[in-house]
Amino acid sequence: MLMIGLSQGAEGDIAAYLASRYFGYANFSSVMGLAVATLGISSAAGSAILAWILFETDPFRRAMICSLVVVSVGAFVFLLPGTATGRSRAIDP
Repeated sequence: MLMIGLSQGAEGDIAAYLASRYFGYANFSSVMGLAVATLGISSAAGSAILAWILFETDPFRRAMICSLVVVSVGAFVFLLPGTATGRSRAIDP
């Protein structure tokens, strides 16, 4: 339960870091807007799906296992892009 809460609490910070790192500062606002919209829609959909799972299955354990799988897959997806190449740490003019 703690790990799920920590991973969901850090999603905004991670999205901002990845948006600036992979897309540069010139595109930051557009990419961050899409990321925040996606996170909001996903949170709403995830809550509805979790409520449906709890309604259909009595044990809370199944819902937690399903949440664990989805959050683990989401965490693994962050490893896929690799390193950002060709980006400097200086602010683009």
